[in-house]
Amino acid sequence: MKDPIGAATIAGIIGTIIMDFLSYILIVLGIPMTSPWNIAADVFLSWSQVNSPSGIFLGIVGTTALGLSTAILLVIVMKMTGKDFAVLKGILVANTVGFASMGLFMPLLNIAPQIQSQPLTNLFALIILTIFGVVVSIILKEYGRFIKS
Repeated sequence: MKDPIGAATIAGIIGTIIMDFLSYILIVLGIPMTSPWNIAADVFLSWSQVNSPSGIFLGIVGTTALGLSTAILLVIVMKMTGKDFAVLKGILVANTVGFASMGLFMPLLNIAPQIQSQPLTNLFALIILTIFGVVVSIILKEYGRFIKS
């Protein structure tokens, strides 16, 4: 694919689907954690509304937007530095965005403050963001014709 924004969009959507699916599986398995779509919905709605149909929809849109912006940031990094160590770059970019979101912006804006006392939510977020970074970087490396070698 020659268009970097198009490639980032496709990679970001695929990565976000995987991220949300893995979170869903963990929740179904009984892991006590807050879903990323609940956290994203809390940006727009009160906590009592995040599990409503509109809350779930807004949450999925929110996680997709964050996934797309992370993929675009990874495209920028890869355009500047090339395809070498693409997976490492994907992991670093995804976790940097995750740490900035969860460690800075969420507390600053009082978004889902309860997750600060949920170590499993934070641990699995780190693991899932790492997987997201791997998936997105592999897609961009393989199909991003705009990235120098």
